[in-house]
Amino acid sequence: MQNTFTSARARGALAFREHLPVGSAAPDCVLYTVQGVKARLSDYFGKAHVVLQFGSITTPGSIEQLQAMEQARRTDGAGAQFLFIYVREPHPGSSYPQPTTLAERLSHARALQRAEAIAWPVLVDDVGNECYSAYGSQPAMAYVVNRDGIVFYKTNWINAAEIGEALRDLHYADNAAGNDQNEVLPRFSEKLCTFTVPVGTCARVLRRAGQDSIDDLQRAFNNKAWTLRVSGE
Repeated sequence: MQNTFTSARARGALAFREHLPVGSAAPDCVLYTVQGVKARLSDYFGKAHVVLQFGSITTPGSIEQLQAMEQARRTDGAGAQFLFIYVREPHPGSSYPQPTTLAERLSHARALQRAEAIAWPVLVDDVGNECYSAYGSQPAMAYVVNRDGIVFYKTNWINAAEIGEALRDLHYADNAAGNDQNEVLPRFSEKLCTFTVPVGTCARVLRRAGQDSIDDLQRAFNNKAWTLRVSGE
């Protein structure tokens, strides 16, 4: 049995570590509101800490974390700006094919916002995938960018609990700054984590997208029993 931490997927996760390391300046990107109004990420930098959640209507890993992200926003997100960045479809299906125009991607983004009741702004990457590429080309990645526009936290697979922890660290630093009883110093922490892909969420998301989406997932994963459960067979 292959070791989880030496597998091809582990090597892919470690490659993400090298792209846009923690401490780097967060890239600016042109994005669009779901109504098609042009915006820039830099419009949000410099005003508050910013949480970037990447995903789409065929990204089970991102959708599965939405409720937990809403809880993190309510519990730890005071003064922070949460943004959902809508990117390419990892598992396109007949109901939600891979968009070839911005208008099609905007339509998919509006459908996701309605279906999942996302309470924070949804911004859409153009079909050239500028923002997706700039931040590491992972369908369920997430970042926390501090008020100075610096990457404070990143993950190739979103975890709301870790994002809440990152926000608490930032709030602690904000509150301690200027307090002559404490000196706030940076430290670096790194770990390789595991995660599970829930069958229930995958089934709901991919069946909504269509059979092609389920077929694509089956090609991507080697766990036949798991993918059969997703497809309902």
